[in-house]
Amino acid sequence: MDKEIARLKADLLRFKSALYDANTLLPTLNIEFEKLKSIVTRNKKVCCVYITIGRENMLEQIYGWETYDEVIKLFVKILKDCLSKTFKTMPVISIPSIKSDDIFIFFSEENTNEEISDDFVEKVIFEINNCLKNIDAEKFSDIWKKITFFSGYEIFTFEPMARIERTIYQATEKARFSAYFKEKKSEEELLNSLKEIIKRKAISTYFQPIYDINNNYIFGFEALSRGPKNSFFFEPDIIFSIASRTDLINDVESLCLTKAIENSKKIEKGKHIFLNVTPNFIPNILKEEFLNILNTEDNKRIVFEITEKFVIYENKVYGEFIDKLKNLNFNIALDDVGTGYSTLERIAEIKPKYLKYDRILIRGISKDLIRQELIKSMLEFSKKIDSIIIAEGIENEEDLSFLKEIGINYAQGFLLGRPEEI
Repeated sequence: MDKEIARLKADLLRFKSALYDANTLLPTLNIEFEKLKSIVTRNKKVCCVYITIGRENMLEQIYGWETYDEVIKLFVKILKDCLSKTFKTMPVISIPSIKSDDIFIFFSEENTNEEISDDFVEKVIFEINNCLKNIDAEKFSDIWKKITFFSGYEIFTFEPMARIERTIYQATEKARFSAYFKEKKSEEELLNSLKEIIKRKAISTYFQPIYDINNNYIFGFEALSRGPKNSFFFEPDIIFSIASRTDLINDVESLCLTKAIENSKKIEKGKHIFLNVTPNFIPNILKEEFLNILNTEDNKRIVFEITEKFVIYENKVYGEFIDKLKNLNFNIALDDVGTGYSTLERIAEIKPKYLKYDRILIRGISKDLIRQELIKSMLEFSKKIDSIIIAEGIENEEDLSFLKEIGINYAQGFLLGRPEEI
């Protein structure tokens, strides 16, 4: 097993080496995790600055993607020039995914002679904004005038009991949150709105089908929570982003899970139901109130899909609770497999029934040899631990055909079916 993990790690590393944006030449966040982990463990404080071009003016839709790509390239060049003048040594600059116009900048006291504080970071952001506004962009003078730059930051520290990857991920989410929401509403207003949603239980459940792609039938459904329609809180990322910054996270997750369980009873018997849950909420599932809500004659059709984007403070206890769920005949799925949040050792240790293979590794797989070799390696690895891969993000027939050819049996994505209320 150790050899299998080492081989798959090498394949993952080879894939990540190709994850550079061709336009800006910036690396994706996944590539920089090892470097960032080292920085976080060496320093008392690390800052993550988030900066992006506002999308309200729909610049790409108006001027076309080619022009917009050129604007992004200029944006990154100015940003790099500014940072090289501001810092003693260059900070880490990355993007969340290829073709993104969101940028994360990580720096610590190693990059500057000053202590990392709110005052210092605000000075840095002020300098960046000045650089971006006061440039000679003759070629793009018309479009540049319409650009709004959004920026925010999060200062964070190393927590010995928490997984570093997740700590870094949370810092990026909080930095993005501070950039976006301060322009929309005050955090207090958002918090009050969320409390009202919880009070009214105004959460809906949408179900996206998971197909057996070789036999062309619906194997199960993933339950996806949504806020009130046509509201600021419709998307679950917004709900959980705000809740995770407060003591409402358990209330939100409890409401979403309860609604999902209740609504899943409308689905015909025999179909598997995938319920999203964070690691720290798992102990609550084992409480009598949730077991009574589940009240299923066949626990094996219930799959708890664990998303590891939140800090786990007690890894050993976490593993014990997963074992208890398995002993009750519930199945376990790990989400976002392949993107760095679930290590291979962790997967081998948990031995989940299902591995939800991340969409970023699936999109365009029919034309990408590296992605193809990577999923083949992961498929062999899954067989070793008796797990089943479910490919996410299927959006075209070519990718679907390739997955069938190599032996992937289960998949979900917009090509197969969009999330809908039942």
